[in-house]
Amino acid sequence: MAVEGREEKHLRDYWRILWARRNISLLSFFIIILIAVFVNLSQKPVYQSSVELVVERSQARIPVSGTLGGGRFDETYFRTQYKLIQSRFLAGIVADKLRQSSSSASLLPSGQSREALIATIRSSISIIPVAGTRMFLIVTRASDPKFTARLANTVAEAYIEQNIESQTSSAQRTISFLAKRLNELREKLRISELALYEFKEKQGTVLALKGKLDKLKARLAEQLKEYKEKYPGVLELKSEIEKTEAKLWEEIARRGGKADRKSVV
Repeated sequence: MAVEGREEKHLRDYWRILWARRNISLLSFFIIILIAVFVNLSQKPVYQSSVELVVERSQARIPVSGTLGGGRFDETYFRTQYKLIQSRFLAGIVADKLRQSSSSASLLPSGQSREALIATIRSSISIIPVAGTRMFLIVTRASDPKFTARLANTVAEAYIEQNIESQTSSAQRTISFLAKRLNELREKLRISELALYEFKEKQGTVLALKGKLDKLKARLAEQLKEYKEKYPGVLELKSEIEKTEAKLWEEIARRGGKADRKSVV
């Protein structure tokens, strides 16, 4: 009970002190309110706009080792896209688009240089990834609501155009590579077919001469059964056999072949 009495006494003491100085307290309170209002009114409002984009990684890749393949979507690729959107290169494209558009040029500060506009664009852009997705937000902030909305849309437009251009360029390089490889394969096929044709032609000639030679020898063997060595028909066959053998060896030598004369003849 004594403790409660002392606490009540302290509270009354505080209240008497505040009441005695109520004018100063109220004045301080109003001064703080006025300062807060003045600060808020003196500051320019900052408006924010955002555009939601989905990043899809193209599966087409430039073949390096003669094969085509696609890599899996990874965080490195995602971070690369972030850096591209915030890069000076893309900011330059956005600046040119804004300056060339009559509706956007009126929103830009008069007399601002291209480099200053690029710096403004880069400082006004931030990227917010959407967790667990391939989506992210392009967020722009500026004191002009129309400009910040136009800036967000122009950044998204420039990024999409650059992405399409990059994929088109990649596809064109892939097509060029495939066309080159196709021409090389066609040339190899032509050379192979020509070599095969020549081989068959040479082999056909050799086989034809061997067949003719075998027939001549068979006829000579039949003739020798009935006639002597000096018989005109026998001599004629021997002469034909010698000519055929000479042609056969000439053909073998022409195609660079090596064979035992006994095994061929």
